[in-house]
Amino acid sequence: MSASGKDENMHASWFNTFDGTTVSQYWYDDADSLSLKYSWAKANNVRGVGPYTFEDIDLLPAADRGKIWEAFDAFF
Repeated sequence: MSASGKDENMHASWFNTFDGTTVSQYWYDDADSLSLKYSWAKANNVRGVGPYTFEDIDLLPAADRGKIWEAFDAFF
């Protein structure tokens, strides 16, 4: 049993896992959801944005890494 999707409001992706007894749900941002959030932050005069930890960006595949960095363009 597994499911996945994308939130309609903030475009955050999610997926479920099932270990036989417990369903766990995980949410995460991708370049699309970050761009939307960074645009909102700029429109609402938030002073800064950024990932929870910058070093986690380096763990992504190279193509995704570039898209995450480009998402900052929505704010700057």
